[in-house]
Amino acid sequence: MALWDRIVRLRLETPRGSPSKSPEQEFLVTGTRLVIPFNGFYSAVPDGVVKVRISASDGLNIKLPDSNKILEPDTLDYEQGAVMWVTSQSPSVNVGDRKVAFHFLDSSSKELAVAEIAITVVRLSIHADVTRDGKVNFEKSVDKRSWKWGSAASGGIGAILLVNNDRDGRRKKTDSSDSKINGPLDLADMSRIGLIMEGPEQLPENYRLVLHTNDTTSKQIRVFEFSRGGRSSTELIGPKRASKDVTRLWQGKGRLQLAVEGLDYPDKGFSGSGYIHVSVVEGSMTIFQDSFVFRMAPWIMTPNTLNPRKVYVAEMVDGDNSAFIKELAALTKAAGVELEIVPSTLNRRDRWMQDEIELGYSQAPHKSLDVVLDSPRDRGLKQYPKMKLLGEDFGYVTRGDDPANSLDSFGNLEVSPPLEGYPLGRIIFGGAADYAPWPGRRMMKEVREFLFAQQVQSPIELFSDWLGVGHVDEFMSFVPADKGKYPKGFKLLLASPAACYKFLQELVRDGHGDKEMFEGKTRWNGEDATTTPKKLLQDKRLRRENTTVQGYIDWNRDVLKRELELDESDIIDLPALFILEDDDRAGAYFPDMVNMLVLGGHLGIPKPFGPKVGGECAFEKHVNSLLNPLGLESHYIDDWDSYHNLSGEVHCGTNTLREPFEAKWWEMESPGQQQ
Repeated sequence: MALWDRIVRLRLETPRGSPSKSPEQEFLVTGTRLVIPFNGFYSAVPDGVVKVRISASDGLNIKLPDSNKILEPDTLDYEQGAVMWVTSQSPSVNVGDRKVAFHFLDSSSKELAVAEIAITVVRLSIHADVTRDGKVNFEKSVDKRSWKWGSAASGGIGAILLVNNDRDGRRKKTDSSDSKINGPLDLADMSRIGLIMEGPEQLPENYRLVLHTNDTTSKQIRVFEFSRGGRSSTELIGPKRASKDVTRLWQGKGRLQLAVEGLDYPDKGFSGSGYIHVSVVEGSMTIFQDSFVFRMAPWIMTPNTLNPRKVYVAEMVDGDNSAFIKELAALTKAAGVELEIVPSTLNRRDRWMQDEIELGYSQAPHKSLDVVLDSPRDRGLKQYPKMKLLGEDFGYVTRGDDPANSLDSFGNLEVSPPLEGYPLGRIIFGGAADYAPWPGRRMMKEVREFLFAQQVQSPIELFSDWLGVGHVDEFMSFVPADKGKYPKGFKLLLASPAACYKFLQELVRDGHGDKEMFEGKTRWNGEDATTTPKKLLQDKRLRRENTTVQGYIDWNRDVLKRELELDESDIIDLPALFILEDDDRAGAYFPDMVNMLVLGGHLGIPKPFGPKVGGECAFEKHVNSLLNPLGLESHYIDDWDSYHNLSGEVHCGTNTLREPFEAKWWEMESPGQQQ
């Protein structure tokens, strides 16, 4: 027997002419079977029965289990233990309008008993966009109960729901936070569920239609009945209700579409997938069920290699970063990218745009949303993401809560460009190392669990706790590279004290050892920063500290080479020096050039203020020689006073909204689920 086949026990009656009861009432869904065993009657077959004559209404098919032949009205030899199958491919017009009768005959063809049933046949099924083309697929041949990664050509199949966390209207909360559809724009963010309901105008008495899921899934979705383009809606399933009697929706004439929204992303306790069912219930027993499986669209980060759309920077109330913003504006203009300046009234003296938010997106076949991940650091920019970014087609999500440490800021959250086997790249964040000489700090567990649960950008945890601020963007970055010359299409940039000392030695060798560096600049404590290449080389303590730092960076280098499958030719070392602070953690000694803003072929690099050789900054010339061959143009921005002296650089003070990947996450081969 198939899953929803039903065994029917019939009541034998005396031959016609005697007082007769009404036929037994039965319910049949197309695609299932009524199974009628001849030894399963409520009363015994009379002695002397040798044949059975079968009669059935048009639209009913009678079969023997061991034969594919449909029996026409016929007389068969009676066999104790025989079984008949009743099926139908067309729905009823009225309740009980399909009849089938079994007449039990003796050797002279005299009728000794009769069993008759009246059957109501319906066509009922639930459907979704399982072919991932943005439309509900009503074809029965599609496997809607399986969810498979991959493109359509490779057998990928299964419905996708979008977390509806944008705000289409004037409310202060996300659309997913209320139990209604907020008009056509809100409806456009939702996936569709299709119900095929064909049969009588009403279901037979004592039969109900139920839409349902399990309690875990109901907390992650809402299903709506809607009309008037979403201006009128009723929640059917949601966090407070996993099951709903929807008998009133039975139409009996065709198809009905419902809307479904996701409420949250995959995370600990929610794998991201679930089932939605429609069932027919007789009394308290489910006699038929149809289902589809879905997966929630993940939150996806965007790497430096994707095209930039908008750059964000916070304007300080006292104007101390006005010169920086002016230079930044020149960069964004050259790159053809919009610049949004967050006024002081919204940033409350918090200049660290990179630390407060990470800008990404979420995508389903029918729609894509920009989505901001708000960090748990919650300083002056705390209200900005909800007040200004959350809006039409711009979603909002956050994880974690106070107390946060510095590693919970999103300068400590990056993503690689696409890699072999990882078409959306791999997330990178920093944490502690077992061998470090201090109590370790890690990114908050709730944030880490969220990142891993998205599955499609398998995260890597590096060692960044050696830095006072502790962010991976202080020692690494990725830049695009001409694919015609560099097959991977990108280079990994690493801050390198070793490269810096090598370059300083070259300057001394070439007679520039006494040229002033950092001329006219002061440290955060007011000390004059001016020095020379020769003096830096003679500073044994600084050299010793940077030897230690280089060891930390080399440890991360090895991890990145292994996890990203990189060769040394894929890595460029940029000169950098660090100085150990009171807790033996490091900070940048001069502007950390790897902490740059990448806008297509244009780079916004912290101005290093190196020694002038031939009227040109020697450090800038050296870095240009490394990056220009990649097809990149470097713009050096003075961030010494406004960011560097406050333990940050250009990247720390900006944020970038980028285009989504062309690759679709659901077309990946099954991604790993590392923890």
